Amino acid sequence: MYRTVVVPLDGSELAERALRPASAVARAAGAELQLMRVVGAGGTEEAHRYLEGWAARLDVPCRPPYVIESDWVAECIANAAEEPGALICLTSHGSSGVRRVLLGSVAEDVLRLGSGPVLVVGPELATGSSTLRGGRLLVCTDGSAFSESILPVAAEWASRFGLEPWVTSVVDPDAAARAAGREPVPDTVDSAHVERLARGLGVNGTVGGWEVLYDRDPAAAIVDFAARLPAAIVAMATHGTTGLARVAIGSVAADVVRHAPCPVLVLRPDGLHDEGPAEPPAS
Repeated sequence: MYRTVVVPLDGSELAERALRPASAVARAAGAELQLMRVVGAGGTEEAHRYLEGWAARLDVPCRPPYVIESDWVAECIANAAEEPGALICLTSHGSSGVRRVLLGSVAEDVLRLGSGPVLVVGPELATGSSTLRGGRLLVCTDGSAFSESILPVAAEWASRFGLEPWVTSVVDPDAAARAAGREPVPDTVDSAHVERLARGLGVNGTVGGWEVLYDRDPAAAIVDFAARLPAAIVAMATHGTTGLARVAIGSVAADVVRHAPCPVLVLRPDGLHDEGPAEPPAS
């Protein structure tokens, strides 16, 4: 499944928060970590020492540090993940002044440029156990084809890592009432589809769990449910419907990443990928 888990680091404690979940995935997959850093001209020697220091402290095999000089940080990270069997695991810096999207621009651009799922670690990652195998995988859907593009990825993770799959869908009770022209539809109407998805994700004959949540704030409902399960991983596709070409992730997925107590496996469906990299930072 994965042979390498790529962890981009920039020297900050925030970026280093990705090391614990990345190590858990590497252990469960029997993979190696690839620590990398993108630096400006003349910073390679210090960057190598920094990455080598971290590699010596980790309890999983690490490839030789990968340091590259470039202003195109996200593009370098996305290119590193094009190697067969590679997965990116990185943190969200969460800076945005103009838009509601709460991921840092590097994480957004990596999602936009990459062709596969990215494991994103938000600022609310809970401390404690870093085990993955045997945990619960919370898969989020809203019934659309875009949201359900995460299902094959979730099925592979559940099977490969022995995760117990749970499927959830969040329904706005007011919208449901308006659509039906009466009181909110019963749980059984929405649960039927969610249950079918959960059964399809069952591993070795087991049936995954499912839950329909009624809430006006889907991200808050998902985060709360993930904490109560508790979930080891949340998996979801992003709709990316902000209207800005550079923004690779929809507001619900971004808010889940920001507040989730566990890493979020985010997939940007192929139909949302646009052409060309973002502008590099000003020198």
